Amino acid sequence: MRSHPYICLGLARLIGAVLGTISLVLIFMYLNHRWNLEIKSDLTNLGGKGAIALFIATVTGLVTLLIGKFFGAKIIIKNNYLADMINIAWHYLMTAVVFWIPLVSLGAGIILWSKAADFFKVSGDGFLGSAFIISAVGSQLIAVSVQVSSIIANNGREDLGRFIFRTLPIIIGMAMGIIQFLIHHLNVIPGIIIGIGLPYIVIKISAGLWRLDSQRRYMQYD
Repeated sequence: MRSHPYICLGLARLIGAVLGTISLVLIFMYLNHRWNLEIKSDLTNLGGKGAIALFIATVTGLVTLLIGKFFGAKIIIKNNYLADMINIAWHYLMTAVVFWIPLVSLGAGIILWSKAADFFKVSGDGFLGSAFIISAVGSQLIAVSVQVSSIIANNGREDLGRFIFRTLPIIIGMAMGIIQFLIHHLNVIPGIIIGIGLPYIVIKISAGLWRLDSQRRYMQYD
C-alpha cells in the first residue's frame, strides 16, 4: 500500500466540466448546421431530428467530461494548500451556479408573473448567461472573503475575522442580486433577498464537500 496525496479532484472536475461543455456545444452546433435544423436557442422547435442531435451531443459531452476528469486527475499538485484552494474554488463555483440560476429565474418569474414567459422568450439567454457569470465571479469573491477572514482570525484578530466572515459574503451576495436584476431592468428586491441567503448555502455546502475531498486526496492504492 502506498499513499498518493497528489490528486486534486477540484482541478480534475474543472477540466472535465470545461471540456465536456465545449464538446457538447460544438457537436450540437455541428449537427444543427449539418442537418439544416435551424434550432432556436430556447429549443422550442427541437423536433425529432433535433432531439437526436441533442442526445448525441449530450452523450458526447458526458464522455468527454469523464475523459477530461480522468486526465485531470493525472496532474500532480504536491502543494496541499494549492490543492485545497483549487478544491474550494471549484465547490464554491458549482454550488453557487447550481443554486443561483434557478433562484434568480424563480425570482424574476415571480415579479414578472404574467409577463414572465414573454421576458424569458426574448431575454432568457441573456438573463441566464449573466446569471452564470455573476454566480461564477461572485462565488470566488465569497471564497476569498472567507479565506481572508480566516487568515485575519488566525493572526490574532478573531473579532475582526469574525466580523468579516459574517458581513462581507452577505454584502457580496446582495451586490450579485442587485446587479443581476438591475441590468435586466427588473425590481432588485428579489435579488437582494436571494443574495442575502446565497452565501450561507454556498459556504455551508462547500465546506462539507471540501472536507470530503480532503479525505479522498489521501487515497490508498495497491
